[in-house]
Amino acid sequence: MKSLVAVVLTLAVTAGCGGGSPSTRTLTATDVSNIPPGDAVGTMLSGSYLVVRDSIEGCDCRVGSCSNVHGESEIGATQVVTQQDGALSLVDSGYRTNTPLLGGVDADNKFSVGGGLEIPSYLGQGVTYSLRTGTFSVSDGVPTGMEYTIDSSITGSVTDVSYDCDIHSSGSTRYEGP
Repeated sequence: MKSLVAVVLTLAVTAGCGGGSPSTRTLTATDVSNIPPGDAVGTMLSGSYLVVRDSIEGCDCRVGSCSNVHGESEIGATQVVTQQDGALSLVDSGYRTNTPLLGGVDADNKFSVGGGLEIPSYLGQGVTYSLRTGTFSVSDGVPTGMEYTIDSSITGSVTDVSYDCDIHSSGSTRYEGP
């Protein structure tokens, strides 16, 4: 399992972000929990998706520096999606391995999932809230990938560095199979 530091906050920045972007938003537990199921039917979208693109589009830190912030999804990570009708769960192999993002998907394949994650005590303290929205692409009844945006807020300290940051990023995946 990759540590929270390697995926969310890292000193070796692979994608830069500037400060004060209007595209960021501050999330709370209320924003990312109890996202209702959608109106989709079936389990067709379930399976593994490989992250092929991830980029930070905006970052705003009230405490800490955006230069230390890294996107939530890492290129090459696998995201496992479980669909049960309109209910959707997403687990990222590089991040949130034990804490799925939960929400819903509609019949038009648009989805919204969210959740909070405590920073492990061996790294620091605090919480990260994430809200992912996007659309699954499907061809001939088979998923081919998904495009999404992620809004994240981190408040706390990681390896003795304090953060209070909002990040807006986007990404895409390729469907790898059931």
